[in-house]
Amino acid sequence: MFILRWEYEIRTSHRALSLRNMLNCSCCSKIQREASLLLGQFAATDSDCKVRIIQRGVVPPLIVMLQSPDLQLREMSALALGRLSQDVW
Repeated sequence: MFILRWEYEIRTSHRALSLRNMLNCSCCSKIQREASLLLGQFAATDSDCKVRIIQRGVVPPLIVMLQSPDLQLREMSALALGRLSQDVW
């Protein structure tokens, strides 16, 4: 059980880092939209996942994307930020 949890944490950490890199890719808003959507989905799973995502530094790029001229990108980043801010019960 411990090994499975440890492997999950490593995979989650790598996902968050990769998605953060995708968020910082300002050349393609489609990639940023997809990364925001995935972060929102991961954030909806559990509190531990949210903490790890936040610790990996994804919040600042999401906030910057709220100022994008791309409406869908603004919506996806707002959704991800909203899910990161919600409590999981």
